[in-house]
Formats: sequence, C-alpha cells, structure tokens
Amino acid sequence: MRKNERERLARRAEYLKSRPRPHKFIGETKDGRPLTQAHADEFECDQNIARHEAGHAVGRWIMGHKIDYMQFNAENDKGNHGDILAASTVGGERLPDIMALPIGERTVIGLQEAFVTLAGVVGGGDASSDNPLCKWETQNHLRQAHGKLYHIAGMDDDECRAQVARLLGVVAACFRHPVLQNMVTILAITLVKARRLEGNAIVKILNDAYAHGGSTP
Repeated sequence: MRKNERERLARRAEYLKSRPRPHKFIGETKDGRPLTQAHADEFECDQNIARHEAGHAVGRWIMGHKIDYMQFNAENDKGNHGDILAASTVGGERLPDIMALPIGERTVIGLQEAFVTLAGVVGGGDASSDNPLCKWETQNHLRQAHGKLYHIAGMDDDECRAQVARLLGVVAACFRHPVLQNMVTILAITLVKARRLEGNAIVKILNDAYAHGGSTP
C-alpha cells in the first residue's frame, strides 16, 4: 500500500470517529413516536423535570392556591395511573372537600385546577418541545385537565374539550411573559439543588422573584 493511501485511510478513519453519529432508536412512546436515547436523556434530566414542576407551582401561585411542597421522588413512587413520578408538586384542597361544595364553586375550582395542570407542560417547556416524550407528556396533561373539568366541574365531554382548548391559550399567554419565565427558571434551579422545598419556601421564592421583576433577588 502506498504511503499516501495509508495516510488517506488514516484521515478517513479519524473523520469517521469524530463525526456526529445518528442517535440509536431505543423504542417508542406510548403513542407510537420513535424514541432515541437522546430524547430520553433530555426528558429525564433533573433540569427538565424541575422546570415541569416549577410550572405547576407557578400555576398554583397565580391561582392563589395552597402549595404544600415540591420534591424529587423515590424511583418507585407512582401516580394515580401507575406512572412513575420523578417529581411532584403537591397543593390545593382535598378532593372530598371540593366535591362537597356547590356546583358553582366546583366549576371555578375545576377551571383553576385545569389551569395548574396545563401550567406544568406550558410553563415548563414540554408543550413547545419537539421531544416525543415531551409531546406525550403534554397530551397526558391535556387529558388530565379534561378529567378535572369532567369530575370536579361536572362538564360534559364537549364542554371539557372546549374549555381545555381555551385554557391552553390562556396559560400560553401567561407564560410568554418574561417575568413568569424567569420565576420558573429560578424555582427550578432551587429545586434541583434542594431536592425538596416546603410550601412557605416556594411562596417566598416566587414572591421575591416577582418583586424583582423575575430576577434573582
């Protein structure tokens, strides 16, 4: 083999090692979207999880709802549908207490709870992401918002769909405001570091951030 041919092959081998490689597909999401390891890594990273929960918390703050705590969960913690919950934001009134209220008050609370549900995927960024796992998460939260309007407010399916579509626009308009975007970021960064935040600490972080125009005090 000629020297220049060996050099050419060596350069080609070095190029092949250094060039970006296509991500390996590892399966599908529950709605059949092809999934890569890069998608999973992006979706499951602490920062993305914390932003999602911060979106919920800011939604509760906007509604004036009680916030009990936010935390990263143990690996085996599950939600109502058996899904593993990497993190959770807990607050609001107990469902039995809500269901004992007159239908008018239940309707208001149902709309507020649907807003908070949508705030997680809109404020946290899932709704605007091309990641198929984020798209699935968004669809899941749309269904959850629908369910809250159906069960709490007693709306029929058509009205639930119409209200979810309307609320989605309202939530998106709220979280386009740079102050709210920064509040989500500040709270998410704090949660990643602390792993758990109590309600009074969350409210203080959000109040301070809002008072400073969404910047860190």
